[in-house]
Amino acid sequence: MQSPDRLSRRKISPYPLPGGDQLARNKVHWPLRLDECVLVIHDMQNFWLSLFDNAGPVVANVEALRHAAKALAIPVIYTKAVRPRTLAERALGLDMWGPGLGATHVTEADCAICEALTPAPDDYVIDKPRYSGFFRTELEDVLSLINRNHVILTGVFAHHGVLLTAADAYMRNYKVSMVVDATADYSLADHEKALEYVAEVCGALTTTAAVRSAFEA
Repeated sequence: MQSPDRLSRRKISPYPLPGGDQLARNKVHWPLRLDECVLVIHDMQNFWLSLFDNAGPVVANVEALRHAAKALAIPVIYTKAVRPRTLAERALGLDMWGPGLGATHVTEADCAICEALTPAPDDYVIDKPRYSGFFRTELEDVLSLINRNHVILTGVFAHHGVLLTAADAYMRNYKVSMVVDATADYSLADHEKALEYVAEVCGALTTTAAVRSAFEA
């Protein structure tokens, strides 16, 4: 029997993105050094963003960070959920969520990164089959190639792919700074759950304004 599509019917109501008060959770305070940092933009694809009633605030913050990174020649890496060639490739994801990007109504435009964040020719775009940006991808190879060890992490969804990418990065000995207001989730409660876990277990929290200020300094 076809698994139900648990994504197309979901609509995410607006909520205030977390702010600087979340930084009190931090156990570590890693400085943002320009020669160490890389900006990772996770799953900012039209399909996922269409689930939000208003994705504008998180898109704007990611866009601001991307602009700041490009101005200082900080590398930008996009991780992007790949459309399965067959539903069998969805594996357990089919049970959990239904067909996802493999649904018949999903177009190539739906799978594309949103227009406001269109990658530049010198950006890296990494296709991924599961939540984490590291699982069966070349992300670690790219980080090694460009000699970067501090991931500034943005995107959706905070307690799914962003969280697991942060955990995977930590286990590979990369510093992670998760930008609390340049990530988004199904709800504020889900978002804060991810922030609590990252700060407690595998990284640090920061804000869009704090990252931009560090870059300018």
